[in-house]
Amino acid sequence: NSWDATTDLTVTTGLRYDSVSLDTNLTDDTFTDVSGGVELEFVPAPAWLTSVSYTQLFKAPEVAEVFTGAGLRDSENPDIDAETGVNREASVGFADAVLGADQFSAGATGFWTSIKDYIYDDAGRIKDNVGVMVIKGVEAYVGYDVDNFRSLLTFSRSASSLTAASGYKALDGARIDRQQGNTLSLSLDYDLPAHPITLHGDVLNVADIDNGKDLDRSSTDTLNAKDGYTVVNVSAMWKPAEVDNLSVTLGIDNLLDEYYASQSSRTGTSVHPVFGELYLLDYEPGRNIKATVAYQF
Repeated sequence: NSWDATTDLTVTTGLRYDSVSLDTNLTDDTFTDVSGGVELEFVPAPAWLTSVSYTQLFKAPEVAEVFTGAGLRDSENPDIDAETGVNREASVGFADAVLGADQFSAGATGFWTSIKDYIYDDAGRIKDNVGVMVIKGVEAYVGYDVDNFRSLLTFSRSASSLTAASGYKALDGARIDRQQGNTLSLSLDYDLPAHPITLHGDVLNVADIDNGKDLDRSSTDTLNAKDGYTVVNVSAMWKPAEVDNLSVTLGIDNLLDEYYASQSSRTGTSVHPVFGELYLLDYEPGRNIKATVAYQF
């Protein structure tokens, strides 16, 4: 429900009831919970917007992917609990025709998430609750639009750390395996209305991640640092005035032919109980030249 407390203050609240019944190799149980959330959105001036929010979290143990056979070797854990927690968030945003722009925009969001009874799939050969996982970070952006030119610069940073439960002290301080390095992106667009063509370019830079303790570390590797990378994409989209709803796009992904792997991928070498040694790191495609024709009915 959303309530306009004043002309400048909006209060949004929500309430949810979850009930999940599982009959799997892992557990035969029902998990229920009531969770709520509240957000305060305040407009201190016409060009400004601020908000703070507090949300309770709930997630039952997941059902393994049946098609791939995952979960067939899960060991029973009747004591496993659902994950619960809270997310706190604060943000501020600004947008106005200043600094010579048709619209100049800027903003930032900070968040702090705490997940109690965090479930780790490989906790001593069973899925189990291993402690409290805290994930915190910030996202920020600056946009500048003038005439036919549009630009957006964004930055994001996040970090995670586990406070281990009794029996799992070896995991204390571990981060999640798919943690990303500091990420900076720039998007540029320019319209050529006389033709009409839109030129686009974007750059994504992801910083290195140093070696450190993490969850889901492969079983045979001792190092888990992740290399950073920079990827550049360019494209041009033409919408002929003679044919409504038709667009033709020519583009080059990974213009500089960067050799890189996404930091959200599993990394290293693992030992599979059936297939033996498996190399987990999947590199992304190199330079890719593409052409797309689209028509919207």
